[in-house]
Amino acid sequence: MLCGWVAWAGACGDGGTRSQPLGTAAARDVVAGCDHVEPVAVLFESRAMFPICAGAFVEIDPTTSSAADALRRDYAWARQELDVLFPAQPRPTVLLCASAACKEDFGADPEAAAADDLGFVAHVRRGDTIEGAVVVSGPGERTAAILVHEWIHGAMGQHAQYELLPTWFNEGVATFFADEPRCPRVAARAVASLRSIDTKAQWQAHLRATGRTQQTYCQSRDEIAAWLANVPSRADAAAAARAVADAVANGSSFDAAYGRLHTE
Repeated sequence: MLCGWVAWAGACGDGGTRSQPLGTAAARDVVAGCDHVEPVAVLFESRAMFPICAGAFVEIDPTTSSAADALRRDYAWARQELDVLFPAQPRPTVLLCASAACKEDFGADPEAAAADDLGFVAHVRRGDTIEGAVVVSGPGERTAAILVHEWIHGAMGQHAQYELLPTWFNEGVATFFADEPRCPRVAARAVASLRSIDTKAQWQAHLRATGRTQQTYCQSRDEIAAWLANVPSRADAAAAARAVADAVANGSSFDAAYGRLHTE
């Protein structure tokens, strides 16, 4: 695997070190601000969710479960990551689900809903309005990283619709910055060419046919790491990804905006 910025990224799943939850004043400030949120249930669709921070809701009642404290830390860590990568962009509502039924209520496939590493972007009803949301399994060991991965999809989507960009690019960018899913230093190739999984339909068909889910995410991540290998900082790298999305949204071809593939 090509691991970018090992000094800052903790970029390799088997050896890098990343900042821990509450490792910065910014993250601690997020958690401190959460202390003033009243734990009054709010209905999303027909499910009661409890606020733990402004814009973050959990399935479990925070007044009766210590797990809410862990979820606040996960949320704060993810927020600090996104504030570096995508500053000054609106953040979609975060819904943290402990049960499969909760994830199904917000649109998860029943066959996938039980997974403890599931995350997805959804549109959900709150009262009379429909709003964008990120739905993530939690609490869990990788909740914070999954939240970053899905939040990046939401942030990139504000620059270009997901379908306008190759799926391997969308997933590679999110996997690269979130370190989720985790990738080994040397990953076997999952597909002969990433160009064969440009569309979401091609990506999903490939995963169903081969079962090589992690390898496919990691091969996509490797390409993004190679593309950004000489960029000096995380913020600059995220800006480069945003610039590609902006160019495509404004009518450029992806090839013109991105250039050649660096791992093929």
